[in-house]
Amino acid sequence: MKRLSILFLLLCAWGLSGAASAQERNVFLRKGDRSFGAQFATLDLDSDNIEYMLVFNPITAKGRISTLAPFIEYAYRNDRTAGVRIGYTSGNAAVDNITLDLLNEGMVFDMSSVNAGLKTLDAAVFHRNYFALDRSSRVALVTEVALSASRGSTEFTSEDAGLTRANSFNTKLSFSPGVVFFIMNNISVTGTVSMAHIAYNRVDCYSGNEQTGSRTKFGTKIGLDLLGLRLETAFHF
Repeated sequence: MKRLSILFLLLCAWGLSGAASAQERNVFLRKGDRSFGAQFATLDLDSDNIEYMLVFNPITAKGRISTLAPFIEYAYRNDRTAGVRIGYTSGNAAVDNITLDLLNEGMVFDMSSVNAGLKTLDAAVFHRNYFALDRSSRVALVTEVALSASRGSTEFTSEDAGLTRANSFNTKLSFSPGVVFFIMNNISVTGTVSMAHIAYNRVDCYSGNEQTGSRTKFGTKIGLDLLGLRLETAFHF
């Protein structure tokens, strides 16, 4: 997976360098272009996706997570834009086996048949560069750098007593390349995927109304992030 991710980044760099050489005669978005639209994603979760549930250590679970994120974007110069995005994420997971470590004087216990429901709100500011790939400026490569922050809550129901809620906070600086295509003169579709990020995560654990512990994680990642895969539709005017 790491080799494929590095190869993908190299191909993006090669494509952007080639597109940049033709930038003088091909402008994809003109200065003053305004757009609004929404990103959306529905993804399957597995045990490797721990951004939202750092309290699990280890975990055997599967589920689904869905995201809807409206945004606005403005081209302050040719092929350079800035924008704001607000998102809502919801998800459900069915856990077969789980071990929880609440960092509370060695409190560790097992659970089975756990159901979890996730709700998260996030906000992001982003900057994009566009590089036209054809003479008619219908297709382009895009690179996005985004700074985001999110707050979420995960509610648990199970046959065992113990953890009932986990509140999370996440802030992230991410890099996402992608492809954009004008399907009509004023309507575009875009696909991006996160390929690198720096992130800080914190999760506070509760049993009833009593906080039992917390966990934090700070790290970087270079490689494909399934939770960073996004499709979007935008209207330009």
